[in-house]
Amino acid sequence: MLTQEDLAARTGLTDRTIRRIETDQLRRPRLKTLRSLAYHLGLSDSETALLLASGGCHDSLDPEPSVAAPVSPRDDLPGDVCDFTGRNALTAQVMDVLLNADSLIDRAHPRTGAVLVGLSGPAGVGKTALAVHIGHLVDDQYPDGRLYLDMHGLDDRPLTFHDAVQRMLRWRLGPDAAVPETFDECAALLRVALSGRRTLIILDNLRSEAQVRPILPTACGNAALLISRSRLAALDNLRRFDLDVLASDEALDMLSAIVGPARVLEDRSAAETVIQLCGSLPLALRIVGARLAAYPHWTLRRMARQLTDEDRRLDALAIGDRAVRLSIKLSYRTLGPAQRMLFRLLGALTETDVPAWVAAALLDCADAEAETVAEALVEARLLDAHRVPGDDSPRYGMHGLVRLYARELCLAADTEQDRAAAAQRMVGSWLRRAERGEPGLPGGVLRLGALPSEEVAVVDPS
Repeated sequence: MLTQEDLAARTGLTDRTIRRIETDQLRRPRLKTLRSLAYHLGLSDSETALLLASGGCHDSLDPEPSVAAPVSPRDDLPGDVCDFTGRNALTAQVMDVLLNADSLIDRAHPRTGAVLVGLSGPAGVGKTALAVHIGHLVDDQYPDGRLYLDMHGLDDRPLTFHDAVQRMLRWRLGPDAAVPETFDECAALLRVALSGRRTLIILDNLRSEAQVRPILPTACGNAALLISRSRLAALDNLRRFDLDVLASDEALDMLSAIVGPARVLEDRSAAETVIQLCGSLPLALRIVGARLAAYPHWTLRRMARQLTDEDRRLDALAIGDRAVRLSIKLSYRTLGPAQRMLFRLLGALTETDVPAWVAAALLDCADAEAETVAEALVEARLLDAHRVPGDDSPRYGMHGLVRLYARELCLAADTEQDRAAAAQRMVGSWLRRAERGEPGLPGGVLRLGALPSEEVAVVDPS
């Protein structure tokens, strides 16, 4: 056993300093001092981290990796998709951020913390596949390990940040590491464990900023890829990248990669029809490709015929545990009552691009209130929003497959009386606006598609 004098001699510290550390009289020992002590005491990796945390060390202190026990890199990433295609420009942009994690934020300010990258987009757009693909491409940049953690943000029981930080600690320190009970102690220990390291953490299926903010890495050299349907707008220092559906050529390449180029070339017209009916949504295309690969005697033309029937299209876009309907349902379950009502009624419209006043009529509320509800649907990635030149009021639309799901819900959850009343309100809103002489009011006819044909017709709100 080493005496205080032995430790002092080996570490270069004074006897007085050793005594003050042992008696907890030295309130803020230097990180270099504690690392040196841990090294000469022969502490394990987890024991070293606990010593550093108990000393109140922070990431801002200069780490001294030369005296720290070596940490074996851990790789917990899922496997890459072997037929991953498309997203070349976006992949390059995200990789540029991750591969230059130590570069300047701008010409005047050096980077002082971890790199945070957000990938957002609607259900089924391929966020997770892209994040994992990029994680494999940048493995050399993060030699101390790569972690994938599903936060289950849209499930009934999302992962708490306490459970998440404990899993991250065991990933970093080993499965047998002693992990503190309280979250604050775990978070402090994790900060120390990541200090001086180069790790990549992928946090998937986030529901909100609150679910992830307390567990984000802070030490320079580390990076986190955050995957969410929402844009996580309230997180600071987050580089945001938004995913949309695939371009037509990328969608064709993806389908070819799954079912084989020869099969697509055999009937390119049918392949393009399939892509159109899938709305170029990667999840839908992957399901179609999997079904065609499982049944090699099926032609693309047969697949296109199945998808043409709107009432059965979502049924066709399911295989095994993958289903477009289920993916959209996860977002719908997070909505409040007014948001759900607006989503269903907008899905019943025969037009897919409507101004904000239509939302107000459907909800029977003021325009400002309806816009707040609609924007919540935009944040949940169930609606798209855009503006037309010369008009400050937003317009709202839906992806074709999302609209089919919303229409199903409308027929199941809203009575004929509810739908007829919504249609009457749309007519009344148009008439009132016409009486006031509002410019740009349309004059065509639109129906609530979920109503029988003899029900109320309303003006085209385009």
